[in-house]
Amino acid sequence: MKEKEWFAERRPDIAGAPNDAARKRLIVALKSEIPALHAEFSSSLRKSEGGSHIIRSSGLYPLCGRGRINLYPVFAEGIRNNLSPIGRMGVVLPSGIATDDTTKFFFQIW
Repeated sequence: MKEKEWFAERRPDIAGAPNDAARKRLIVALKSEIPALHAEFSSSLRKSEGGSHIIRSSGLYPLCGRGRINLYPVFAEGIRNNLSPIGRMGVVLPSGIATDDTTKFFFQIW
């Protein structure tokens, strides 16, 4: 989960912090300023990290479940895993999944 994106509409001042350290300080201060928003952020962060952990450790996505998790390649690998050996798939996905370093193993086997 990207903190800047999460806070963009909720707290533009936090999203626009000059660097990560300043953003972290503002997030910590948020715990006493607006506890409900901090709790919502913490919950979203936990869900995001939990989902990434499941994708990495489940063994279902050995080729794309690494690094910063991007759901497009994970989706493509899930489809590929469910194809028959003579099956085909047609999916519209961003071209970056073919060029990103974290998906190189997915495309090396084809």
